[in-house]
Amino acid sequence: MYPCLSPGGSAVYDSPTAAGRLLVGTQNGVVGLEETAAGWREAGRGLADHHVCALIGEPVSGNYYAGTHDAGVFVSPDGRHWQAANNGLDHTNVFSMASVRRADGSVRLYAGTEPAALFQSLDFGQSWQRLTGLDHTTGRDGWMFPAPPFIAHVKQIAIHPQDADLIYVCVEQGGLYSSADAGQTWTEHTAGMPNDAHRVLLHPTSAPATAKATSAVRQKPCATDADDGVASVPGGCIIRRPGGCPECPPARTCLRCPCRTRRAACRRRRWCACPWGPAGCGP
Repeated sequence: MYPCLSPGGSAVYDSPTAAGRLLVGTQNGVVGLEETAAGWREAGRGLADHHVCALIGEPVSGNYYAGTHDAGVFVSPDGRHWQAANNGLDHTNVFSMASVRRADGSVRLYAGTEPAALFQSLDFGQSWQRLTGLDHTTGRDGWMFPAPPFIAHVKQIAIHPQDADLIYVCVEQGGLYSSADAGQTWTEHTAGMPNDAHRVLLHPTSAPATAKATSAVRQKPCATDADDGVASVPGGCIIRRPGGCPECPPARTCLRCPCRTRRAACRRRRWCACPWGPAGCGP
């Protein structure tokens, strides 16, 4: 199968030979890239009207699966021709996907959505069932996304290579969670780290308890006096200046902020004050 690259799907491969063809999930469909003597070129495109957030290949069935930002999951036998596979899927914004082959030879597919929920398929995408354990885990009441529509999503799904029942999910924004029983119950691992978890890296030969979570920390400046915007600072602190953009969270709001003394400023160097914590995040 062709390697697949996408933000919410496959991203790491181990092969003794270089791949001459790739499938890439983009904001305008699934793009096939082919290496030639003159370099890489586009060699086909599917789902051209869809924002593809997650793209994976499943070797047992030979199928490719694409999770889209607007229309749920699609399945393809060749990466070119796609059909919808949404039976039982409650949400159509699919941000992440993963698959695992179990010891008995069966295959499970997983799809993470916005609003943040996790679904599984036991029949190669013909039907989906919601894993409701994630709906009742700790910290869920604080999950959100700092930009419209302010709804958290499952950013990534990772399955331990030595234990098919051990699943990790990154919730943006909500933190890192794991399940040792294939998604029935969940444990939160957010303490001591930013709650903006994007990706989990699992060592292929490590004990199942070992995981590394990464968080993409960015600082987005406020735009103008008329458009105050949102500022994101290290530590997961989401703040904005008072009196501005109606699409932002309430003014002077900091969500689960462990940053204490960190600060963010707009281009005009006006500090956004955060009242959270003993020292606050003020100027």
